[in-house]
Amino acid sequence: MKKLVLACFLLLVTAGLYGCSFIGEKELDVPKDISRIEVTGNGLGMYFPEAKQPVEEKLVLKQLEEIEVFADAIKNSSPHSGPVTAEGENLTLTFFFKEGAARAFLFWFYPDRNSARIQADSGRKGEDEQIYLLSEENVQRIEELMAEKEGTND
Repeated sequence: MKKLVLACFLLLVTAGLYGCSFIGEKELDVPKDISRIEVTGNGLGMYFPEAKQPVEEKLVLKQLEEIEVFADAIKNSSPHSGPVTAEGENLTLTFFFKEGAARAFLFWFYPDRNSARIQADSGRKGEDEQIYLLSEENVQRIEELMAEKEGTND
């Protein structure tokens, strides 16, 4: 009898742990009605080589096709559930909506490694949001877009 109770207990605990492993692994919510995206941060230095110091530059994306590159990359990202490096983001993406509100995302972008990850910026110290990984294809699309925009920014 004790073995049966123990087996049932272990089965329930295993099922509970398995079910909890999916909590938080939802699709990243992509904002709707985006009017523009501003990309800022020291990671833009590679696109502005004329800068003498790693000052924060800004890239503004207003065209629907440009906005869709980022929106599609985020929609098709996958939740990450493992360790990540402790280094800070090298870019910040700020999505501005037509009604005037904005939402920021932290963006680790490494086109030379074909990798990128994104995390919604909660704005609250010590409260981390889920991290999502972008596909290699989307990293390349973003890299191409940003290289195209180099020197043509408003």
